[in-house]
Amino acid sequence: MKGREVGDIMDELTGIDDLGEKMGAVSYLSQGMLNRMGNTEQCVLMAMIPRMNSDIYFTNTK
Repeated sequence: MKGREVGDIMDELTGIDDLGEKMGAVSYLSQGMLNRMGNTEQCVLMAMIPRMNSDIYFTNTK
């Protein structure tokens, strides 16, 4: 079975051509509550949490 692009499948499901070039799947699925910029900001912040709290996440194991 040959793989398919998520964008093509979302276009079919939503009936919106080039959804990825417009609002994107996350925005569509969250009914506009989360957009790409907000999602990116949250992901970067979540990745930074261990570095912002190194005393909790990085303990000396020697």
